[in-house]
Amino acid sequence: MSVDGWLRRATTAGRLGLALAVSHLLGWLVWLLGIRPGPGLALPELGGVVMFGGWVVFLAPPVRSGG
Repeated sequence: MSVDGWLRRATTAGRLGLALAVSHLLGWLVWLLGIRPGPGLALPELGGVVMFGGWVVFLAPPVRSGG
């Protein structure tokens, strides 16, 4: 997500991919600072999975078949 965002940073999809990557890192930082909505350890991971899933479904470049 980060690499794709950086490579396509001139496009809207690239900038959104970079924003998602930064948001994921900020989520971990907030969690490490002790700001937690619950007792779960995997909460930052859950946010990352949701962001990555959104990137795959909506922002990832389409796969081109060779031939």
